[in-house]
Amino acid sequence: MYERLVAYDAQFGWVTVREATGRCLRESLESEMLPLDWCWLAEVDGAVAGLVIVQPPSRSTWISHVVNEEPAAYLGTMYVEPSVRGRGVGAALADVAHQQAAAQGAPVMLLHHALPNPLSTPFWARRGYRPLMTQWIRHLR
Repeated sequence: MYERLVAYDAQFGWVTVREATGRCLRESLESEMLPLDWCWLAEVDGAVAGLVIVQPPSRSTWISHVVNEEPAAYLGTMYVEPSVRGRGVGAALADVAHQQAAAQGAPVMLLHHALPNPLSTPFWARRGYRPLMTQWIRHLR
């Protein structure tokens, strides 16, 4: 699913899929995100339909300085299979992540998303997220 997320975002110029993408994603998960204490899968009709991975506050200090409230959690990955989008899967995953963060005392959740992705900005805005930082990039080819 993480590879499909990268491939989807690549069409908007946010990331580039390379031959080593799968290997690099696995290495990243193993070194930076395991154990996946804050990882949830969604199922629809018995099939995995989406996932959300959150870095708990203890692992989110690298970004927590951008807000005044602490501790902050960081929602690093969320993906919903195209066949079930629009059926509430993403909202349910986000809700679980938010509830877990609140239960653990985190008053704020941060995330990055691909602004050009036509689904991402409206989805996160409906969940109450607002821009905090803007990043501009130009690919020189």
